[in-house]
Amino acid sequence: MKVVLPRRRFAATVLGVQAAAVQGLFLLLAFGPSWPMLMMLSHGSHFLPLLGIGILCILACLHGWRRHWMWLAVSALVWLISCGWLMMHRAPSWPAPAVASAPGAIRIVTFNAWFANHDPEGAAQWILAQQPDAVILLEVGWRSRALLTRLALDMPHVITCRGSRPCSTVVMSRWAPLEMRGLAHGDADNRRALSAAIMRFPRYTLVGIHLSQPWPMASHKRELGWLAKELEIVPRTRLVVAGDFNATGWSMTMRDAPSRLGLKILPARRASWPAPSSGLPFPTLFDIDHALLGEGWTAARMERGPDLGSDHYPFLITLKPSSIP
Repeated sequence: MKVVLPRRRFAATVLGVQAAAVQGLFLLLAFGPSWPMLMMLSHGSHFLPLLGIGILCILACLHGWRRHWMWLAVSALVWLISCGWLMMHRAPSWPAPAVASAPGAIRIVTFNAWFANHDPEGAAQWILAQQPDAVILLEVGWRSRALLTRLALDMPHVITCRGSRPCSTVVMSRWAPLEMRGLAHGDADNRRALSAAIMRFPRYTLVGIHLSQPWPMASHKRELGWLAKELEIVPRTRLVVAGDFNATGWSMTMRDAPSRLGLKILPARRASWPAPSSGLPFPTLFDIDHALLGEGWTAARMERGPDLGSDHYPFLITLKPSSIP
């Protein structure tokens, strides 16, 4: 005998199934990457805050908030708990006080210049106005060659992720380093592998890094392993690793990177992507540019700069070394 469910009961059942699936998705993205077998889901957590809002709004529009408020309220609660857990379980941040400017302070600019940069000349002017000791440039392409050429007049010491050969990740310095080398693995230019370069100075060591795009899944874990191996003999005390990690501060990548490298995150407290010049139809929401520090600093600050024609904002990192030799 065929049983026909009343229309309202059928709609409630459909919503219940959808809400349960949404709750399962939230929990899977938030907690799943903690287990090695589910590490491939780590990149999904980047979008969990936005994903939750979007899905809940769609369900409310399809089924009506007043009629099925209980299912939607439970889904919203699960989403809030998942997001709260992600926010609370970020990696430990750098505890030192901020420093504006002090004698002996080190100034570093890190900037994803973008292959399609709209204003390389303006970017060069802003960077030079910060009077940096070193600059990390990422996604250096043919449009940003003018930026590289202009900076090289004041910062003649240059290393790319492939050493002296062209590569999209570039570290530049006003002062001569003791050592510099590229740390590229695989197809570094197309953001499909680790793209990094290192400069070692008497007072500190600087690594510019650009992790691959957040796909294929779990690629960041492998790239951080490569970088950790390259830095095995590098003292951590005054090590600085900065650049575009292609990972939000609440993601598994940024919970794993500090412990893997033996460093702590210097909070930027402001998102970096997408900048207005990207042309994307949503505001700057994602903090994917980061700096990791060793313990040999008494004060540190990471400030976001203006829109410089890239899809990323630039950052100025100011560091005051401790008295440790």
